[in-house]
Amino acid sequence: MMKAAAMVGAVSAAIQLFDAPDVVEVTDLEGDQISFSGCDAKSSDGWSFSEGSYSPDPFGPGDTLTVEMKGTVNGDISVQGVHVTLKWGAITLTDQDYPLEQGTQTYSGDVDLPISFSLPGASPRGGYTVEVRGYDDDSSNYNTCTEGSFSL
Repeated sequence: MMKAAAMVGAVSAAIQLFDAPDVVEVTDLEGDQISFSGCDAKSSDGWSFSEGSYSPDPFGPGDTLTVEMKGTVNGDISVQGVHVTLKWGAITLTDQDYPLEQGTQTYSGDVDLPISFSLPGASPRGGYTVEVRGYDDDSSNYNTCTEGSFSL
């Protein structure tokens, strides 16, 4: 325990006011750290989000986060990459495209799409939202969309 003290006027003696706890950094919590949901994709392919998972668990600032989006589509879609928007409250920290590590993927029916992106190393504590939108060869045409929220 650290001791907290105060200086009183010109007196050069320290008076103990209370015991202050040591500072411990809590970066995240294990298990179900991210809550997932589907979002409105600008697509006629009928993307329907069913579940999401992530690794590592737990994760923290500076980690590369791998998110697996699962769902279904009514037609055939090709996903060349994803656009990730990461916000801390209302402040946008990341807003960029990431090509898929495995190359362009084509889906018909079931979709199982793993993507990876890095969290900023200087991530402040608080509530975050992430929106991951899959796109085809025209990055303005989104065909999958998943939202997640978490706290660090």
